[in-house]
Amino acid sequence: SVDLWEDNLDPQSRSTLRVRVVCTGSLLLASLRCFVRVNGVAARVVDTRYLLRPDSVLRARSWREGRWAELAGEGAPSHVDLGPDEDSLAAARLPVVRPPLTELLRLPTAARPGRGGEGGGEGGGGGRGGRGRGLGGAALEPRWRRAFGGELEGVSVDGTR
Repeated sequence: SVDLWEDNLDPQSRSTLRVRVVCTGSLLLASLRCFVRVNGVAARVVDTRYLLRPDSVLRARSWREGRWAELAGEGAPSHVDLGPDEDSLAAARLPVVRPPLTELLRLPTAARPGRGGEGGGEGGGGGRGGRGRGLGGAALEPRWRRAFGGELEGVSVDGTR
């Protein structure tokens, strides 16, 4: 992971933007996390994940936010050091304030030489057998595979509209 920016807002408060990237032959997965902690007051975690493929981009967003007591515990002092993985701890403890949302952007595709005619037309082939749709392995969560296996647009992460 790479910290894009970090700011100590106060001696004990903090704000960070971190990115993690995984690249394979036909796709790129980027996870962007914005974390803000104001000691004694509140904390916020905004996660955005991008799955980039030759014919589409999938963006999944979630927003967690809560009072200091929800993060550090009831009765905790306002200057608790939560350690180096405090953003992960906050993501696990804070409640979701906006429902997770997944959006699919279809990119225009054209027939490419050497692809055996798979590139043209709408959607570049349906189902999991289409170009690059077999994600192989359990590296990605099932909902990512399910979203790219069908023709889903504007569907939330949990599958509801």
